[in-house]
Order: sequence, then C-alpha cells, then structure tokens
Amino acid sequence: MTPFTIIEESGRDDIDAISEKLARMFNVKYILKLKSDRPTLEREAGKLGIPAVVSEAGSLGTFDETDIKVHVTGTINVMKHLKMLNDTPNVTVEPEVIIDGYKINATKGGLFYPKVKAGKTVLDGEVLGEIKDIKGDLVERIVALKGGVVLYMFFRHVVNTGDPLFSIGIIER
Repeated sequence: MTPFTIIEESGRDDIDAISEKLARMFNVKYILKLKSDRPTLEREAGKLGIPAVVSEAGSLGTFDETDIKVHVTGTINVMKHLKMLNDTPNVTVEPEVIIDGYKINATKGGLFYPKVKAGKTVLDGEVLGEIKDIKGDLVERIVALKGGVVLYMFFRHVVNTGDPLFSIGIIER
C-alpha cells in the first residue's frame, strides 16, 4: 500500500474543508476524496458536524517503521494543527487528490506475478501483472483499465478466480 488519507464528502462544505485540511496534516502524497451514499464513519461524522479523516499506510498487517511513522507523524501534526500541542505542523508535501478509482480482480486462478508496486503511476493499458499456471504458461495478463496510481495491491502468490489484485486511484486533473 502506498500511504494515503481518505475523506468523504458529507454534504457540508465547511466540515468537508476542515476534513481535507486534517488529511493534509498526514504529509502523504495522496488524498482519496470519496463521494458516495455509503454510511461510512467519516461521512456520517461530517453530517453531524464532526470533521473526519482516515489514514492508510501499511501492508498485510506488518509492522514497518516507515508505515508506523506515517500514522504517528500525521496524528501529531493534526494535534499541532488543532492547538492540542504547542508547535507548528511539519507538512512539506502538497498531495494529489484522487477523485475516482477502480479495483481489479483476477478472472482466472493461478500463480500471480505483479509487474508494478504500490505507489506507481500507471498508464491506460499498462501491464500490472500476470497470472500463470503451474507450468509457467500465461493464463491472464492484468492491465490497467485507466491511467492512475496503484494505491494498493493484494499480493498473494496463489490467486483464485475473483480474488482482488489491485486498487487504482484516478488523480484529479
């Protein structure tokens, strides 16, 4: 997974603007700005007048110091921004806003060989990975449906039909 934050439009512009400002405090390259009717925590909080943001960093439940630092630094920056701590937030990244996206699932089972990593910007039609059979013969070539950034990938060497493989975010232009 490449680190990113998530905000969801609540329909309250004032609260949504605060949520976006909090998302920027995490100092990561991407903000995923969702618009949906799903009753997510961040959307429902916003409807109640409570700004909300979700931070994402990590990989399959591992404890990587770099990923942990994203969450800790972001939380401390939010606390500084809200004047809970006496200091100025350390924010150096101007994030790109992701306004749409899609997921790619395996349509056939086999052995999965990714060709890209999380965080890579990909082009429409770019090969993201391959699924091969036990003999090494190509079963399926996984390609990007639209250009975007690989937010995360579900890496399993053995995949079944329907298993999720990639989540691609479409950057606002």
